[in-house]
Amino acid sequence: PGSHVKAGEEEGLKKIVEGLNQAMTDVQDVQIAIETMAGKGSEIGYSFAHIRYLMDHAVYGDRLRVCLDTCHIHDAGYDLSDF
Repeated sequence: PGSHVKAGEEEGLKKIVEGLNQAMTDVQDVQIAIETMAGKGSEIGYSFAHIRYLMDHAVYGDRLRVCLDTCHIHDAGYDLSDF
């Protein structure tokens, strides 16, 4: 979804929500897929909590979808061996 660019995860999440709100205002029947990230550097979206935050706080969160990149979530520390 993006990077907090050293502003901190909370600020990064807020900025991404602002961008999603702006991008989805004035359009209907559009869904945006948020891809899980690996968490390198200052990436946002490496935890399921980040994705949940975006869905809960975006005005049009009901139109957000998730693309699970298994390589990224493994790199982020999730154990996929039980799936």
